[in-house]
Amino acid sequence: MYLVSGFELFGETLYWYQRRPWIEPMFRDDKSMGFNLQKSSLRDPELMMRLLLVACLAYLWVMFLGCMAIISGCRHLIDRKDRRDGSLFTYGLRWLRRLLKIDAYIPVRFCPYPFLRLLKTGGVG
Repeated sequence: MYLVSGFELFGETLYWYQRRPWIEPMFRDDKSMGFNLQKSSLRDPELMMRLLLVACLAYLWVMFLGCMAIISGCRHLIDRKDRRDGSLFTYGLRWLRRLLKIDAYIPVRFCPYPFLRLLKTGGVG
């Protein structure tokens, strides 16, 4: 396989190429499969940077909700039972919609693993 890149060092090209499977889904979720950022029509770089910051925080939170749906054993409520069709982001959005529909508690955190025992800093979470 040949890799063509603007990086000067081969190691740097290989480093970023290996992370491609982790980066591309986020771009897909930010665009057509989730937030539809391409429809924002923002032209000011400062405003676009702010929108991306908020979108990144929302992305992390929706990923957390997707993890919670799987960890709590509730994936069958938002996905097919015979196979896994969605990404963590898709599960998070579906789980959020379900929680809103049934008027349930919506956790406002970013860490799905209770064994990490993160300290609360006050406010939400």
